[in-house]
Amino acid sequence: MDSGLGSKFGQDDEELDMSSPGLLDESLETKPIPNDTLYSILNVPKTAPAAEIRERYRELAVLLHPDKAPPEHRQAAETQFRNLQRAFEVLLDPEKRAVYDALGEEGLKSEWRVGLKGKSPEQLRDDYATFVAKRSEALADRVFMPVSNTFTCEVDTSGTFRRSPYQRARGTSAEVRRLALGSKYKTQLTNSTSATLSATLFQVTADGKARLGRGLSGAIRHQFSPGLYFAASSSLLGARVVNLKAGYTVDSYTEAEVEGTSPLILFAPTFKVSVNRRLHLNAVGSLSYFSGSTILQSPSSFSVSYARSASAPPSRTPLIASETHSHETTLELAGNGGSVSTGYTIPLTRALTMQTGASKPLLTGELNLFLKADLRLARGLVFTCATFIGTGGLHLHLG
Repeated sequence: MDSGLGSKFGQDDEELDMSSPGLLDESLETKPIPNDTLYSILNVPKTAPAAEIRERYRELAVLLHPDKAPPEHRQAAETQFRNLQRAFEVLLDPEKRAVYDALGEEGLKSEWRVGLKGKSPEQLRDDYATFVAKRSEALADRVFMPVSNTFTCEVDTSGTFRRSPYQRARGTSAEVRRLALGSKYKTQLTNSTSATLSATLFQVTADGKARLGRGLSGAIRHQFSPGLYFAASSSLLGARVVNLKAGYTVDSYTEAEVEGTSPLILFAPTFKVSVNRRLHLNAVGSLSYFSGSTILQSPSSFSVSYARSASAPPSRTPLIASETHSHETTLELAGNGGSVSTGYTIPLTRALTMQTGASKPLLTGELNLFLKADLRLARGLVFTCATFIGTGGLHLHLG
């Protein structure tokens, strides 16, 4: 607004020149209304009652109507008339006027005006400061939010199952083999691109000696289209391991994936190509091919997975879960014989989930069993206890 606008409003009607560049400045089109000009637009003091504001608006609405402006100033007049209408709308509303007097234009832009009736300017400023703080915190969580925080404790109790007294005498019945603390954070760079950062600090015990280690890795994923994505990840500390992966969904039944990994600079990269096809409502078939000098398994494999889930009836008790329980069985055939595995998941309560399962190589090896419990203590905090029973005895994982 031109600084002389308020004085021109005070002139008599016959002295107003609608073509005056001071009154209808074409630059008003692009200039925002400053925080202290709503009162000056109506040419009223800050203490003006509603009746005075209403009367002044009627007078200026007649004088500044765009239809009275010359054609060359019509666009600027429309902008000025809109500013007049907005000033009248804000200053005639008691709540909006109180927010404007206390916080200016910034307070009017925010969606926070709930329960503000009758509050003093100081209370409005406090409420607005609280709103801004919470909004900034929520924005920070969306920009770089923690996905998971984990603590793992692996206890080896295989000494309990040693077959001879001599073997039992050489080893303890229980030994902490591994302690690990990890965190994972994810940020959405764009609507199609996300990045993940993972950090781990661990201690491994072998032959009675403890060794400390740390790990840091980063990953980025981009969704080119609803059916095509690309992902890349790399370790950032120690030996560099780079992994590249791309996937394409052909239709609702078929998807293909290509993955390449370079474990060390001295070794050739490894590649994996797989095609997944839904064979039945609950069955998926997968055909994979591996290549590379570090691959110790069969170069090709075929697997069929059968998975089924069912929802428990709704529960009136908050401790009883009404979520989905499921089971999955997988049969894998490969040059080395393959394996068969099965697992079952059931939520016991809304916070506690149990998993149990078994796996066995088809040609060699013994049966391996596991029992796992996940207890959700808080948002992002889950306690896990897992027990594995196999050829090496019993292993306990806490995390």
